[in-house]
Amino acid sequence: MREAAQISDLELFEYMVHGDQQAFTVLYNRYHSGIYNFLLSIVKIPALAEDLLQDVFMKIWEGASHYQVSTSFSSYLYQTARNKAIDTLRRVARDPLLEDEIRHRLSTGVYQLGFQDQDWKQYESLLHKAIESLPPQRKLAFQLIRQEGKKYEEAAEIMGISRNTLKQHLSLAVESIRKYLLDNGDIIFAIAFLYLFDLA
Repeated sequence: MREAAQISDLELFEYMVHGDQQAFTVLYNRYHSGIYNFLLSIVKIPALAEDLLQDVFMKIWEGASHYQVSTSFSSYLYQTARNKAIDTLRRVARDPLLEDEIRHRLSTGVYQLGFQDQDWKQYESLLHKAIESLPPQRKLAFQLIRQEGKKYEEAAEIMGISRNTLKQHLSLAVESIRKYLLDNGDIIFAIAFLYLFDLA
């Protein structure tokens, strides 16, 4: 094979179709960083983006002989990565066990949230709107317990309700906010909310 820098993506892909591992390595090195950052922009969790990156390139390697890439390998690769990330988020949204696993990994430090400044601004804006959309009692319960850090007994006394009733309002508030974030943001915002407010 010629000097790697002189070989086009499509030529490398053709070599890879015929089982050339060196061609695969060159393509991996060429696109590793860009695909990782692209995945991270979607899933917001560095370790998950890294897992997906490996899955994407493994899919490319194992399925090369079945694919036709006639114009741009780059476009094909980014589309594959996007589909993989979206499919993963959809599976997490549908499967409570997968969502619990991600929340557990966040809580144990295996995964870290990779929000950029603009992501945090979007998350905070959505969270504010979600809280403002709550009925008064749920909103107050959430603010007292989760934002102001008051004890259940203290918050219940302020609201003039029983501790159990307060917990009901809080539980309904959390579920309402989570649903709002899912409907108006994405699954990662919803998971971040549960994690950051110690609700995992």
